[in-house]
Amino acid sequence: MPSILTLKMMFKASDPFKNLQKEASGIEKNEVIWQQAESVKLTKQTALECYKELAEKIEFPDELYFTKLKKAMLVWASLF
Repeated sequence: MPSILTLKMMFKASDPFKNLQKEASGIEKNEVIWQQAESVKLTKQTALECYKELAEKIEFPDELYFTKLKKAMLVWASLF
């Protein structure tokens, strides 16, 4: 049986306009990254090689999150 706290959390109303404001910059960056990804001409043969190539060719925003994301993509790909 769920606790009262769990039930309160489940029915807590959120403000969709505040949520949109918080997400707006991320939505814009996501669109820019997808446009770049779509414009990359992949030259490799396997999905893994193409993934690495994509990580290297996309010009991510100059922010710590994206620096870590690019590094994580390349580390992940190196595990296979």
